[in-house]
Amino acid sequence: LNQFVVYFDAFTAFAKQLASQARSTAAAPAKDEPPSPAAETPRVLVFALSQDGATLTGQIHQQLNAAGIATWRDLSSLEGDRTWWQHVTQALDRVDFLVLVMTEAALTSDLIRRLWRHACQQGVCIYPIFEDNDLNFALLPRWIRQVHFYNLNLEWSKLLDDLRGNCQIPRIPFMAEEIPENFVERRALFEQTIDHIFDRERDEGVANIIALVGPTGYGKTTLAAALCHNENIRQVFDNGILWVTLGENPGDLSQYVIDLIEILSGERPGFTGLDAALVRFGELIADRDLLIVIDDVWNAVHLKPFLQGGNRCARIITTRNAETLPLEVASIKVGPMSLDEAVAVLSYDLPDDNLTERRQLAHRMGEWPLLLKLTNGTLRDRVHNNNEPLSAALNYANHALDSQGITAFDVEHSAGRRRAVAQALDISLGLLNFTECARYDELAIFPEGVNIPLTVLEKLWGATGDLDDFDTEELCARFYELSLLAQFDLTSRYIRLHKAMHTYLNFRQTTDMAVLHQHLLDAYTGAWSDLPFEDVYMWTHLFYHLVEAGRTSELLATVKDLGYLVNKIKVRGVYYAESDLLKAEAVSPDHQHLTPIRRALSQASHILARCDTLDQIANTLQSRLVHLPTAADLLAEAEPRLPKPRLTALCAVPDLPDSNLIRTIKGHLTGVLACAVSDDGSKIVSVSKDGCLIVWDTVTGNQLLQLEESEAEIWDCDISGDGGAVVYALNDGRLVLVDLQAEKPSVAWRAHQASITSCAINTDGSVVVSASKDTSVKVWNAKTRTENLELDSHGRTVTGCDISANGAMAASISNDGLLKVWDIYTGQEQFSTQLRFRNPGIDQLTFLSQRDINFTCAISADGAVVAATSSGGTVGVWEVASGRERMMFAADRHGANDCDLNKDGSLLACALGNNLLKVWETATGQERATFTDHNRLVNNCALTLNGTVLISASDDKSLKVWDCQHSRARPADLSHQIPANNCTMTADGRVAVSASTNKTLYVWNFPNHSQTIALTGHTHKINDCQICPDGNALVSSSQDQSIIVWDTRTFSQLWKLTGHTWSVNGCALNADGTIIVSASDDKTLKVWDGHAGRERSTLVGHTRGVNACALSFDGQTLVSASGDGSLMVWNPLTGEQLGMLTGHTAWVNKCAISADGTTIVSASYDQTLKVWDARRQKERLTLTGHSMSVTGCAISTDGLTVVSVSRDKSAKVWDARTGVCLTTLFVDEPLLDCACSADAKAIVAVSLAGTYFLSFER
Repeated sequence: LNQFVVYFDAFTAFAKQLASQARSTAAAPAKDEPPSPAAETPRVLVFALSQDGATLTGQIHQQLNAAGIATWRDLSSLEGDRTWWQHVTQALDRVDFLVLVMTEAALTSDLIRRLWRHACQQGVCIYPIFEDNDLNFALLPRWIRQVHFYNLNLEWSKLLDDLRGNCQIPRIPFMAEEIPENFVERRALFEQTIDHIFDRERDEGVANIIALVGPTGYGKTTLAAALCHNENIRQVFDNGILWVTLGENPGDLSQYVIDLIEILSGERPGFTGLDAALVRFGELIADRDLLIVIDDVWNAVHLKPFLQGGNRCARIITTRNAETLPLEVASIKVGPMSLDEAVAVLSYDLPDDNLTERRQLAHRMGEWPLLLKLTNGTLRDRVHNNNEPLSAALNYANHALDSQGITAFDVEHSAGRRRAVAQALDISLGLLNFTECARYDELAIFPEGVNIPLTVLEKLWGATGDLDDFDTEELCARFYELSLLAQFDLTSRYIRLHKAMHTYLNFRQTTDMAVLHQHLLDAYTGAWSDLPFEDVYMWTHLFYHLVEAGRTSELLATVKDLGYLVNKIKVRGVYYAESDLLKAEAVSPDHQHLTPIRRALSQASHILARCDTLDQIANTLQSRLVHLPTAADLLAEAEPRLPKPRLTALCAVPDLPDSNLIRTIKGHLTGVLACAVSDDGSKIVSVSKDGCLIVWDTVTGNQLLQLEESEAEIWDCDISGDGGAVVYALNDGRLVLVDLQAEKPSVAWRAHQASITSCAINTDGSVVVSASKDTSVKVWNAKTRTENLELDSHGRTVTGCDISANGAMAASISNDGLLKVWDIYTGQEQFSTQLRFRNPGIDQLTFLSQRDINFTCAISADGAVVAATSSGGTVGVWEVASGRERMMFAADRHGANDCDLNKDGSLLACALGNNLLKVWETATGQERATFTDHNRLVNNCALTLNGTVLISASDDKSLKVWDCQHSRARPADLSHQIPANNCTMTADGRVAVSASTNKTLYVWNFPNHSQTIALTGHTHKINDCQICPDGNALVSSSQDQSIIVWDTRTFSQLWKLTGHTWSVNGCALNADGTIIVSASDDKTLKVWDGHAGRERSTLVGHTRGVNACALSFDGQTLVSASGDGSLMVWNPLTGEQLGMLTGHTAWVNKCAISADGTTIVSASYDQTLKVWDARRQKERLTLTGHSMSVTGCAISTDGLTVVSVSRDKSAKVWDARTGVCLTTLFVDEPLLDCACSADAKAIVAVSLAGTYFLSFER
């Protein structure tokens, strides 16, 4: 026996040595890695189980390769290897076809089923093949049997033909976890649940919602997973099964929806808000037969987004709390198992004897699945590892339970359940030795409910216990055998703790948790920005571990590393990078320079979401930070490490939002009428013209609640200061109250006999005040919805009302300007004044009807100050007690639409009629801030209690969140924020010219981005401008049908050339300016003598307007681009047409030509560019990548580099030899034209926001 033990120990050591050698081999470049990009990418993966399909697999590989069909390397030999599943999934991510060899073993293999599901999820076509005609295909589930199986003896040619074709099948996701080996079906619950979503008679799915409700550990999630694996369910929901686990604190819900969109479509969308993501998700699930599982729901608000859309989708919800469910959702209580089911769980992998004792023990466990599994782990350990008889193991378990004090407990009470779990866990942990127990305790440092990769565990346990990957896997297997893990997936290589176990570990933790977090962090070497992209766990949870380890300085250094932010956005998305910055601000409030960086990131989140590659992210992020002084060091330090080629901004881009803007919130489909904000600024409520009310999370911009009114129009809304209740007013005289905290359905009551124009609610949601067209103001008890008081001294329509925080004072104003303040308890009038509609001196306004005359009012939270505005532009502020007027002035000739005050009335915010918002200090009348980012009428505004944040609602369908505390000016030099539609540049890149929409040419010193001079002379819009390579002459063309030639040394006009009979769209000139060409909507080009200023010839050939033209340096080759979809090549000296270039499928907007005239590039409305050989007049390349019309193009002097811009809000640089896009910069405005220096290192682009000064670096 001793010799055997020695041999066994030696074998274990030998196995570890083999594993180490295998890792070393894996680290070296493998000879049989996938082919390099230069070789043909394999489209076919052939797979068989090694036990009985290896020979046939080898034959298939040879025959397919002989037939010219490239196959992925044979993975059968890796079966059983630790990284085998990773190799398989990598292959399925790249191939189009899976040829699956069906053998006797394959028919019953769980591995084949898992492989099949993953292939379906990746959109891979599955072609099962067989040779043996005696195979019993009835052993396969119906969802597999329904596909065509290829008989190799009869259908080899058909298989070849199908493999040479295209695979076009939708992705069929299957996101449910594998059912554990010790699963025991709960037949009654299973049948009860499946009846809600499966019609047995019609054999089809039912689009119902069913909830499984029960305490932790009773098998709700396992039951849901078993339903997903049911053959009938797989058959009827044949478009797939989706699964999302929320938990107590799910964070940004949009990320869950975006993940589902990526799984359904194969592409990760660029949404940053929940509303846009839900629209796309709704499109993808429409008319699909899907089963959607929403697991571990804690909050009704979290659940709501996943119940929208999908009229053919069934949903299963698991929750501990039935109060989270909508009223219409049926629920099934998941409680203790039946005694027989409990005995089955307790008896897993145990001998069949001692049934009576097993039943007694199962009953003692309260038929609770979690306790039964833990106890089963204890019994199996005693029986299999200690060689005890089952009777002895049962006696041990009972004795252990006695010693722990588990006698009976109330399964209905959480305290009793928690105590029982702790005691049962202590028994199981007693089976571990000291070091094993220490390693298990260390799992407490991981966040609850996450999958913990074995690679991360290896780093932690390697640091704390000197374990390698072999030891780590072995120990996890030990924990799983004792049922101490909820999941141990060797294929995907992760573990997961049960929630109850995680809670217990944190409760019993005696070790310094910070030290454990430090051990994990220390196990990683190198900068955090260099984390492998595949280590998604650390990219997601790094800052959690840094905070818990107390490494504040390291966290701050990491978040200030631009390379880290770029990689974080690439791996996890913009929201996660923004979240890291928020965490950094939270742990170090003194680092104020982080706030503008985070805000810039937040403002650019919708732009960054479009980026796919690291260079795109780096380019775009740099362009959004370059104007910030606080980001200068960050950009300078990261510059050597940022990816190349890159296209960056040299100064502030002109499309920057207002620097005080925190976030733009979009989701309404029509103009937003009204908004309100909770006292702390955490929640916003808004209503739009289409009767939609939305409650928002201010920090993330995500929707928390959405209601729609179809029977009446919503005219106003308000939210209680504590964020717990919302009230809104309808034009049919009803008020509606929504309790957000209890998530109760809205309650409506008849409040007035006419339309309610305004409403307000106090801080704790107990008092509501309403104003109506019936000339009355009413005060309501919000809880009973009974009228406390009616204030009816107004003689006209009451257009506005407000209430103090404590509900003691109310203000109201009617459309004759009569403003009143009331004591709500007594009904006594405390203050009254008359506000003029317009002040003397303001321009007289003409109104179409009386309804255009509107007054609004606001009262401070303490009731001491009242303010009012009129749509005539008048604004006034008064002190209630003394009646003293603080302010009275004409705020804006276009009118004032709304106003609000902060807590003590020291700040007044107004929404003005010219799309502006302004904030004043009421004590001095001094203007504190002006906000200018809306492009339509601003209807409403709301200040937080402390006056630091302002919310605005606009007809542009958006809400905007503004910072009122730190008023930030725009960068000092933003003279280039002049709308422009064309541009040009000298060959040395030192001078740029932009043609503005105001009929002016602006000349810029490119290196320092300063304006040199403005040139005027055209009487209509300037369509194009071109400058000589040496910068001595400039030509411009205009809708006024003229061309002007400018002397750039004196900035005077040399010639004004006329002759075209329609708008002149384009112009060009040769290197010395002696030859000028113009292109017109009159379908002609004209060649002019640049020295004499006279016409040489007219070129006719195009059948539609000519949009652009370009000349070679020597002036001997001319190219023109037309609305007829063609380009023409001319000799401008002779007027001879040398050829026509066709290939574009829509208008050709722009063209450019290399200095020597050999290479032409064209930009088209068909979203492509084309590169042409001018001499042979043949197309060389088509450049695809833009998603909208390509509006401008430029080419380097040597013809090797192409620059393009598009209405898709991007600028791209291309390699003209290969057609490869070298890099991309995304902006926030459609780009209209571009130009570049001779070497393409300096680039200028224009939009209606202004001029962009860019630098390209290879």
